[in-house]
Amino acid sequence: MKKVEKYIYLVIALIIVAIIASGTIYIIKKNNQNITLTETELNKYLSYVPNTKENPIYNIKKTNLDSIEKKQLITKILDNETNCWDKQNCDFDMNLKLPVKNSEIFYYEAESVDRYYFPMDYIKTKMQEYYNEEIPNLEETKKLEDMYNATLGYIYQNNYFLGLGGGETDDLFVSYIDSYNASKKELVIYEYVGHYSYFHETLYDYYNNYEVKLAYETNFQDYLKDNKSNFTKYKHTFKKNTTGYYWYSTEIIEN
Repeated sequence: MKKVEKYIYLVIALIIVAIIASGTIYIIKKNNQNITLTETELNKYLSYVPNTKENPIYNIKKTNLDSIEKKQLITKILDNETNCWDKQNCDFDMNLKLPVKNSEIFYYEAESVDRYYFPMDYIKTKMQEYYNEEIPNLEETKKLEDMYNATLGYIYQNNYFLGLGGGETDDLFVSYIDSYNASKKELVIYEYVGHYSYFHETLYDYYNNYEVKLAYETNFQDYLKDNKSNFTKYKHTFKKNTTGYYWYSTEIIEN
């Protein structure tokens, strides 16, 4: 009888060990499991890449949060967030009439119904979301050159960023997502990009000297996909914080 009991205890012990082992394996696999993202989600994160028409980063071999100025990060946020004005769905009061101090210096009307603006608290929240960074203390815009100390081309007064508008560019940014890998700790996106000039009817690579004449009716994304060997490949790395993935670095992948 004792031998039977010992045998039963041994079998139970082996079963428990097997359950624990299988549970451990399951947890490890679950933690290492890739996360699936939609194309909309991937494009949202790519919009965080601080590439601006004034300071493009796609022509630099490697850029990260340690090597880029805060004002460029702020400018990218401001440029992106103008979309909420276009859609009339900003998460703040959109009906304020904000006076501009020394407006004549900026060739800007003191009162303007069409002015778009962003509260500092809103941009601080977006700075955390986009870049996991804090906004440094900014001095108010009093003269023209001050606009380029805090951001590129915005007036900062009374805790608001005031947009000046500006001329349209004839360049179209073109992007093709080649692949991605998302985990609980980071997101890596591989992308090919170019910029198309309607004036010259030419698609250019940012980094190498490749250019090609294309009619403006061309599906540029399809062209980029089918001819990606002629274009530069980029690796974007996004780290994870409490709000989601934030941009950390962009680098060129040499062919």
